[in-house]
Amino acid sequence: MPSKWIFFAIVLGIYYFIVSGSIFSLSYIPPPFGGTEEALRILWPGLSRQFLLEGIVGGIMYLIGFIGFFFMYHSTRHIYRPRYSQMLLAIGIVLILVSFITSQYMVNYKIFVR
Repeated sequence: MPSKWIFFAIVLGIYYFIVSGSIFSLSYIPPPFGGTEEALRILWPGLSRQFLLEGIVGGIMYLIGFIGFFFMYHSTRHIYRPRYSQMLLAIGIVLILVSFITSQYMVNYKIFVR
């Protein structure tokens, strides 16, 4: 029986593959990496397509948010070490906020900037 952490890493890898839009990016041949020859762009202007780089950045933002929730959960396991618990909770909240704000910026850019 494999370790629970190996199973967790596999599930996290599948989660990252799905939320980063890799299936969508692989369905276009060749998938555009980002931008044109003149300028590197991260976000495709519009909701109909995405750059490969955009999927990677979006997946990393979701992964950062997941790690933030993991830190928040892990802070409840150290109730008898309040300073360590509060530090984990603060780091988790900051990671979640960074992930949320960045993801919202990306979606708003795709909707309103053409």
